[in-house]
Amino acid sequence: APCNFGVTVPNRYTCFSKCLDKPKCAASPTVTASVTPTKIWPPNKKMVAVTLSGTVTKCEGCTFSASSYALADEYGANQAGPLIIGANGSFSVTVYVQSWREGSDRDGRSYSFTASATNEAGTGVSNAAVSTVPHDQRN
Repeated sequence: APCNFGVTVPNRYTCFSKCLDKPKCAASPTVTASVTPTKIWPPNKKMVAVTLSGTVTKCEGCTFSASSYALADEYGANQAGPLIIGANGSFSVTVYVQSWREGSDRDGRSYSFTASATNEAGTGVSNAAVSTVPHDQRN
């Protein structure tokens, strides 16, 4: 018998997948991110936990193929790793950074985090979420 989603070809049937009736992935994911803490003090050279958390929103019909975070440190201690995105689109990862800055660094040391997620339509990247080891506690 012919299938509901196909075209009849002489002496055989070609059925199309029901997936063809679903919406196509039309947009890359939207990614938001924040860090806690935003200020790291005191600058005592200890390793401090910084949590990057946020959400990833995808369009109907899309599936994630990759997700990751990146840490850009102005002193070169860059890091990257995978993100696990929950069923509700949330993620959280803890990264350890050094609570230290050069004494001459008047604006402090900045750790800039971004999160990204990829689907069939492309890659979405969050705005930078920054955690800083300030020069002093005035600001």
